[in-house]
Amino acid sequence: ESFDPTLKRVAPGTFNWAACLLNVFWMAYRRMYLFVIILVAVEAVCFSILEFFFRLPTSVTNSVGIATMILLGRYGNSIYRKHVERKIRQIKTKIAPEYQSQAFRDSGGTSLWAPIPLIILQLLTLYGMYLGIVQKNVKTDVVANTSIVAPTEQIPAVQTPAEQPPSVQTPTDSELDK
Repeated sequence: ESFDPTLKRVAPGTFNWAACLLNVFWMAYRRMYLFVIILVAVEAVCFSILEFFFRLPTSVTNSVGIATMILLGRYGNSIYRKHVERKIRQIKTKIAPEYQSQAFRDSGGTSLWAPIPLIILQLLTLYGMYLGIVQKNVKTDVVANTSIVAPTEQIPAVQTPAEQPPSVQTPTDSELDK
């Protein structure tokens, strides 16, 4: 990352591919938990409003997702830098100087475990979507099949011996001649 100390910001033209491709997972890895919550909430609300209320096609919501990825790739380093600077200010104002170096070590760095709940949530969401699609197809097939496979002939019910009518004997020719 190129940083100009006189400007106190990330130099223009930098792009963070990890932030672009991994977005919330990258944020969780970088311990930016508030940003994770905000991004997940904004995306969930945005996608549900676009798809369910405005009935926009999936391509539109995919475009919003791609735009989010590009923006995070472009501004991810700046967002992370501001996050770190805010943490440093908090530690310097709240913790005695002799304990600051330990506080910096404890609150800084990355977390390999933080993205795991997000991965599990993503997998559960995908599984739920799969079940919804499968159940929708099953319901459609059941409705379609009942209209196609409707019986054309009545099948007579099997009668028990007690329900059978008494047999009628028909006279034979020899009996009729008499």
